[in-house]
Amino acid sequence: MAITVHALRDRLSRALGFLDAPAELQEGESGAGAGVLLLLPLLLVFPLLLSGLFRAALGVGISTGLGLGVIVAGAVLALVFLSGRPKVEDRFLLVQSVLVLAAAMVIVVWALYTPAFEGMVSVGGGDAGNHVSLKRHFIETEPDTYQKFVTFYALTHWLEVFFGLDAFESFRAGFYAIPLLVTLCLLAALAAVSRAGADRGKAPARLAQWLFLAGFGVLGTNILFRVLHYHQADGFYVHLFGLVPTVLCWVLFGLSRTRALRVAMLLFAIVLHRFTYGLNLGDVAAVSAVLTAVEAGGVSHSKRLRWGLIALAVGLGGAAAFAYRTLWQLHPVWGAIIAPEIHAMIRGEAFLTVLLLILPFAARRMGLPLGAEGARLARYAGVFGAINTFIQFLYLRMGFKPEYYLFKYHLHGMVLVFGAALVLISALAAQALVQWGQRKPRASHAVLVPLVALWGIALFNLYAACRPYRDSFHERRFGTPPWRWLQPLVDREGQRRIEATLAREGAAFGGLLAPSWPLMNFMNASLRRTVDADPLLFGWLQYTHGRVRQEPGFCVFWYATDADFAGYAADQAEQGGELADVTQALHNLTGRRCEDYRAGWDEQLALRLCYLCEPARPVNGSETPRP
Repeated sequence: MAITVHALRDRLSRALGFLDAPAELQEGESGAGAGVLLLLPLLLVFPLLLSGLFRAALGVGISTGLGLGVIVAGAVLALVFLSGRPKVEDRFLLVQSVLVLAAAMVIVVWALYTPAFEGMVSVGGGDAGNHVSLKRHFIETEPDTYQKFVTFYALTHWLEVFFGLDAFESFRAGFYAIPLLVTLCLLAALAAVSRAGADRGKAPARLAQWLFLAGFGVLGTNILFRVLHYHQADGFYVHLFGLVPTVLCWVLFGLSRTRALRVAMLLFAIVLHRFTYGLNLGDVAAVSAVLTAVEAGGVSHSKRLRWGLIALAVGLGGAAAFAYRTLWQLHPVWGAIIAPEIHAMIRGEAFLTVLLLILPFAARRMGLPLGAEGARLARYAGVFGAINTFIQFLYLRMGFKPEYYLFKYHLHGMVLVFGAALVLISALAAQALVQWGQRKPRASHAVLVPLVALWGIALFNLYAACRPYRDSFHERRFGTPPWRWLQPLVDREGQRRIEATLAREGAAFGGLLAPSWPLMNFMNASLRRTVDADPLLFGWLQYTHGRVRQEPGFCVFWYATDADFAGYAADQAEQGGELADVTQALHNLTGRRCEDYRAGWDEQLALRLCYLCEPARPVNGSETPRP
């Protein structure tokens, strides 16, 4: 007997609603259709991320991982279809959402894309090159690379495969994908929350998006973009990419209509964070434990199911404790980092957390509905912010010295509470403004005053926290040569000349020496075609000791102006090693050739790139094959 689509939908609805009482399902008819539709394009990216997850978890090849990711994405799409096509009363709202997303990305590019550096800069850290080496190591050799925090590596790998990008271009695309995906999730959340005020017409939902865009532009430029700028400029790409699962799982939890789906989203959040970046994995597990316990309290029709969820919450709490215990081993680790004003950052995050936790109650008091979706979004972000803030406060309260990982710890929590507050405040403000425009103000709207005060205090502290990034960010937006704070991550013209030389000589790349640690590490990692035994250590040893492959069949390159040689000497005096000695020895050899050109980031800066190629030794009258 054939099963109709209607019958499949009915069975699926019963299966997904097994944790909900029938009355809850009727009351919980979701207005999240527009939000769901906005998230559907993420299914194009989803298999790319899952390919890395499956390779790391199962040890399969990256192509096999992609195939499994496509199957999972197809299953999710089928699940959405069988659950019923998302209902959208205001189709213009979808079009407007796309326009707002495009405008938001124009703001992002205006704020972060510096043409002189082709969109990617450095402030001196070498982590960017390390991640290029780690990505190759993961794709070609070792699934366990970098503690299996690999979804960013998988994404950039497939961007290179599908679009023919090089390492610089794929990392640039991966970086700008972060604000794109995060903003898409925020707009999906806003579309769902705005639906709660539909009884007042379409105006509040449409106005909310423009209020969101205004806040995104003004507040983003003074807070959010400064944080994104610094983390990119110091090479923290994998940590930065952790924002994607943080915001994605938040919006999926908020938009999930049934309790079973919400619990599944909490578990999915742990898995996705585990294979993206684990610094805040304890926070994610703790949030999942708390919210699973909250969901358990809502199960009224079955004691067995309620106690099952409570047991799951306890297990998740144990997982959080294990994650925190593992993280504790890193607390004394030192690393080069430009720290924010950490106390101001914690205060700002704490005030936003309080705002989010009281917002659903205040909204009901004012008669400005957020809906079930809005309440869940506020609860998830508020709990995440409370846990993340508490861990930082506890660490400092216990008297431990702030070090490298503490200065990175706030990022995911801060961005989540910032984005969630922007979404919910935009929705509430739009409803209030429409009522005022219709001359229907309510005395209860006075509750907005303390809410705005909390919002303002939080933003003031976050703005102060980002002060250490102000000068370099300002130079990124408006600066011109000579550059004071920014450095090139790649010499694009130099790389083209190196690749042309290798092709002309029929040789392999033997290494590049430069007096800039970030540039030398990134370019060597991009041009090498071998997989290093220790990708994290190799780049630094190459930089300090001037390690190159000066042997038959290879070409070695180095920068050779007077300023470069002065830089080599200064680096060797500061770091030790033999970088200056090796470079000078190469420059003294006969047979070297040099090319002069202007730096792409500064037309007044003259560069000289020298190289030495050794012909391959003949074997039986012919040259040896090139590696």
